Amino acid sequence: MNRFACLARRSALAITLTLSGFVLLGASPGAVEPQGGRRGSQVNPQPVDAGLPAYAKSGDVSGAIRCAGDANVTRLLGVAGDAFRSKQAGVKPDVRGETQAAGLAALADGKADLAGCSRRLTARERGEIAAKLGAEPLEIVVALDALEVVVNAKNPVKSLSVADLSAIFSAVPNGRSSAATWADVKAEDEKFAARKMTVFGITADEGSGGIIATAVLAGSKFRSDLRGVATSDSVVSGVISEIGGVGYIDPYFRTASLRAVPIAAAGGSAVSCSPATIADGSYPLSRRLYVYVARAAKDPVPAHVSEFLSFLLSRDGQTAIAGSGGIPVTAALAEESRKSLK
Repeated sequence: MNRFACLARRSALAITLTLSGFVLLGASPGAVEPQGGRRGSQVNPQPVDAGLPAYAKSGDVSGAIRCAGDANVTRLLGVAGDAFRSKQAGVKPDVRGETQAAGLAALADGKADLAGCSRRLTARERGEIAAKLGAEPLEIVVALDALEVVVNAKNPVKSLSVADLSAIFSAVPNGRSSAATWADVKAEDEKFAARKMTVFGITADEGSGGIIATAVLAGSKFRSDLRGVATSDSVVSGVISEIGGVGYIDPYFRTASLRAVPIAAAGGSAVSCSPATIADGSYPLSRRLYVYVARAAKDPVPAHVSEFLSFLLSRDGQTAIAGSGGIPVTAALAEESRKSLK
């Protein structure tokens, strides 16, 4: 089944939370989540920065916009492309969700206008594209991504380090044994520390599993006794049912029966997952999602492509992305990207 097929439904309280100009809406009845643990198109949106400008049409444009690359990013581009067509009927987005490597190859070969990436390009990759096109591709941050590590609401653990997460989720923790009880991650409550740890997770290569693989596993595999599931919704059910349970989920799916644990990077203090810490990168299990734009040495980005990028970085474009389950960029991040288009 396609990883974006809807596999799970759940009902939860609708929660409205105002955070520094953001409005966060919690899950509503009938929310669905696609395979791989990412959100589908029927969920309530994540916070959209009120400081983002509304889309201002600079004129009518037309033409095909060829998008390829990382499946997570191209899915968001497809949704935003549909919304853009309501503003610019002459534009035809052509979106191919493949792999990041395939998207970059298509960009370098002139077969794509935009390449979606879940990480920043290396200097070598930029140079290889520049050697073919005559200039390095433009970099646009189109959305954000994050996971929360959650425990049962009765679990007293205050925080976990990335090293603790390695002991919890990895088959070969760096310099440590796999955690069997909560004492293995230095749980302070002596009675709870003896409790067996039950580990849940989404092991798909992309989405949730991809973030854990990059930030925590560091080349290792998931532990063999991890209870692998297909969706954040299933992780939620599992951790609720096991007092000693732990797992990672899309922040959207956390309920009152779970508690998100602050995470500390090596040598740092524990950081909670929030719109601000996702945006500034201080939360260890967060990342930026990129679009790279093909351009020749002296030629400007085609008008219809540039117009689409302006839409993506507007309140309208980010609202479309949020409505499809993406985490929108802040006004400050959008402004950084917008400057590169000028």
